[in-house]
Amino acid sequence: MKKKECLIFGATGKGSNPIINAFKLNNFFIQGVSKKSEQKIKIDNYKHYFFDITKGVNTKLKKILNSKNLKFIVFNLNKKEKNRNLEFDTNILLKYHLFYPIKIAELIKKRNIKLIIINSDGIFTTKGKFPYSVSKLASTFFIKYSTLFFPNLKFFSILMGKSNNKNLSRLESLIVELIKNHSKYNSRNFPIENKTNQLKLY
Repeated sequence: MKKKECLIFGATGKGSNPIINAFKLNNFFIQGVSKKSEQKIKIDNYKHYFFDITKGVNTKLKKILNSKNLKFIVFNLNKKEKNRNLEFDTNILLKYHLFYPIKIAELIKKRNIKLIIINSDGIFTTKGKFPYSVSKLASTFFIKYSTLFFPNLKFFSILMGKSNNKNLSRLESLIVELIKNHSKYNSRNFPIENKTNQLKLY
């Protein structure tokens, strides 16, 4: 019997290790995607691909998406831009944080697959850059309405705080919980930390 599979976009990015560990603990075959770097640590049941998401969806990626054993897709995309201009930055960040996950969802919309988007609780403050906050806020609001567009899919968004050991440990525990008990939850946002005056997006 073939192993269950997961696909992780941003498999070498910030916070990728607890995501990979969560799927390793649950005996998944992990397929990681990144634009430039690959995993430095040797991982069993892991295959890495280089892919630039701004260039569409190539044949290799379509093959992975068509696998009958694919159960989870994780978007750990944390694109940041230098301040060029408001319109350019907002457009490119929306492409990474909202429109690319939607593009992938369109390709698998008839399947029963769970999609996990790593988002940011930076949307609850005014300290972040405006284009970044807009793209993350759009992504978190999309989760609330995702079943209207993709009734067969489940979208789970995780609102990360600071990437300290405590929060990364919580991230791993939460992903393990979603892997094991995803049937208990509807599409929703999960905050890693509960903060005062937090918007109710879940």
